[in-house]
Amino acid sequence: MHFHLRLIPAVAAACLLVSCGGGGGTDPGAFPNPDNTSSAGVAVDGYLRGSTVLCDSNGNGMADSGEQTVGTGRTGRFVFEPACSAGLVAYGGSSVDTGLAFVGAIRTPAGGTVISPLTTLVASGLTQAQVLAAFDLPAGTDLLTVDPAKTTGGALDNPALMRSTLVAQQLLQKVAETLAGLAGESDATAIRAMYTAVADAFAATLVSGDPLANNGELDEDVIAGIVADAADRAQALYTFTSPVNSETLGIVMAGALAIQAETILSASEGDLATVTAEAQTNGQIESFIVTNAGLLNVEPGTAAAALSTLLLAQLNPYLALVDDEIRLVNGSSETAYAFEEFQSTAGVSLAWPLPEPMMMEFSISDPAAYTPVSGQVIALPCRSPRPVVGKAS
Repeated sequence: MHFHLRLIPAVAAACLLVSCGGGGGTDPGAFPNPDNTSSAGVAVDGYLRGSTVLCDSNGNGMADSGEQTVGTGRTGRFVFEPACSAGLVAYGGSSVDTGLAFVGAIRTPAGGTVISPLTTLVASGLTQAQVLAAFDLPAGTDLLTVDPAKTTGGALDNPALMRSTLVAQQLLQKVAETLAGLAGESDATAIRAMYTAVADAFAATLVSGDPLANNGELDEDVIAGIVADAADRAQALYTFTSPVNSETLGIVMAGALAIQAETILSASEGDLATVTAEAQTNGQIESFIVTNAGLLNVEPGTAAAALSTLLLAQLNPYLALVDDEIRLVNGSSETAYAFEEFQSTAGVSLAWPLPEPMMMEFSISDPAAYTPVSGQVIALPCRSPRPVVGKAS
């Protein structure tokens, strides 16, 4: 199957086609504790069912002899009897929204009734105010008690909080999986250890007060700092197959991580579960980093920038105007087409489906006068691989 691309004379458009899906949550109900003999809560990355929740009395994140563990139900709810007065850790199980196995180990401080990726950052040392500021969330939101997946009438009560929860998980998970790949580790225990190291790196980086998210976009410099700190921590825990320069690793990964996270931030509520599932199952970043690990033990510079651009192109294929040609860039593959081919009646025939997302980048000479043709989508602003190959004016 093929589809055809044609240039519309005298106009140019910027469009980003992304895959979408659906999602949401259900209300787990109140957490009754009438006589203080029990304590209850909910585990969220989408509600987590079949997860193990640990009453972490000694604070080491592992289930030791004598420590209570309970399981979560289909809406992520759990109950400790007798009550747990320590911090909580949840791992294993799967998300009811995406159906995917949960990766990592989320935590909440003592007294928290919600366990989520955001409460994990609080348990790692950030204040709630610092987490809220980093993720551009309303001040005063109580992350430890407000259920981000709660719905009323089928709609999320706190959609921004839910998106930020999923973004935090996406970043924690993808960095942890990549670090585990560099160490040649694939078992759940090692990945949970990496996940905790990444969460601690989040806390160490975000304590400066620099916002991670702002108006739907993520700061790549902040992400690069988180990755670099996490890599240092991971290399202290495990021996990497090929040693890497942590700062270089952060630079190479930052743009690609931002793209994945921003697809979640920009997803409609109905598409949130599918977009999240696609992001969480996308292994391109880890595969690219592990494949190119031997090139990462250098100081940041031109080589790191080139690798970052190549990873972005693989994750985000695009069309760019260069001189009198249009080039389709898809990872290491690049095909040039003359303007005349696009302007002809036949257009240019390309194999379908193209990798998603795909970007076709032009400049619009008169945006106010431009009306998309039927079926054409314009999404602005859109993130381009850097440096931009070229634009038409």
